[in-house]
Amino acid sequence: MNVVEKAMKILEIGYVCDRCLGRQFAQLLSNTSNEARGKALRLAVAMQIDESGDAQRIDMRNFLGITFHNEKLARIKIKDSKPRCAICMNVFDRLERIAKKIFEKVKKYEFESFVVGTRLSPALLSREEELWELVGIEACEPIKAEINRELGKLLEALFKKAGRKITVDFKSPDVVILVDLSASRISVRVNSLFIRGDYCKLVKGIPQTRWKRKVYRTSVQEIIAKPLLKATRGRDTKFHGAGREDINVRCLGWRPFVIEVLEPKCRRIDLKRIEREINKSRAVKVRRLRFTTSEEVRLLKEARFPKTYRVIVECEREIASKDLRKLKQLETVIAQRTPLRVLRRRSDRVRKRRVYEVRARKISRKRFELLVKCDASLYVRELVTGDGGRTSPSVSSILGCECSVVDLSVIKIHTRSKKKN
Repeated sequence: MNVVEKAMKILEIGYVCDRCLGRQFAQLLSNTSNEARGKALRLAVAMQIDESGDAQRIDMRNFLGITFHNEKLARIKIKDSKPRCAICMNVFDRLERIAKKIFEKVKKYEFESFVVGTRLSPALLSREEELWELVGIEACEPIKAEINRELGKLLEALFKKAGRKITVDFKSPDVVILVDLSASRISVRVNSLFIRGDYCKLVKGIPQTRWKRKVYRTSVQEIIAKPLLKATRGRDTKFHGAGREDINVRCLGWRPFVIEVLEPKCRRIDLKRIEREINKSRAVKVRRLRFTTSEEVRLLKEARFPKTYRVIVECEREIASKDLRKLKQLETVIAQRTPLRVLRRRSDRVRKRRVYEVRARKISRKRFELLVKCDASLYVRELVTGDGGRTSPSVSSILGCECSVVDLSVIKIHTRSKKKN
């Protein structure tokens, strides 16, 4: 069948609107709408049957407003002045009203990009499939694609009229709109706002993230989130750090993080001002706040940055400077069985992590300062104590006496490796 023959076949179904007729040939001609294709095909079919004088089995409601030259066809009276499309049931006539409802629902949000999706009734999808079986799918476009596109254009126009420029973004939209046409329901998902930065934790006794039960008065997450939630009017936050330090460990090196603001109403926020607001805190400092994407969360979670720790160690006996020189033996691969203190929440297995550099400095008869550069996820407390032999080698095993941690801080996170010449 050629194009006109296929169009005639479609018009035998009943009344078919210009959009549904033209959409079956959407892959033919560029810069032409389905509606324009449908009008052109309707006229082509009308001319062909006017020439033959035979409408065959075509529903004559398809030629409402067309005057035939052939007297036999001209005498046919079309009773239905406003027919319903046998395919879409005139759904396109509802789109302007739907677009206005969407506009009212999302105008309170500040966003620059969106995407529209629709859920169609099984009956409509079934009618479309029957049409494809009749004339093939070689040049067609699914009705869902056209509805989504037309709703998007209507929304862009409504926002433009309101003085706001928004565009469709299929990959990473700020807002996702889903329209259930069969249930006349509109749902809106506001995608998170992601902000990247680095933080230092200057005090002990606060966790990195908020606990479900309010055990601690605050957290790194809550301190950073407070001015962000105020500025964005978001619902909540999620915190993604490049590793974490223990509650009773300070992080004096800059730890990379991404904070995710859920359902923000405002997205254009002054990060410099917010950075200054956060840095009024005595507990947490931040730097280099910038907008980012969810992809950076994944990269951050996969990253394993080496760290340098500063440990104040106390021994059960007096130690000499020559004893401390033995600690160079720690510059090797450390075998650590899951520490007893975390065994209730971690699987019991042996992990191997490398210590790259150790420097020790005596500060009193029984105390010394230990600087340790090591792989991420190495348990430094157990590197000192030995954890009853579960960590080997350890400071305790090398010095031949029990050693404990008096103070522990992360002083550097090595986010960049040195380039080799």
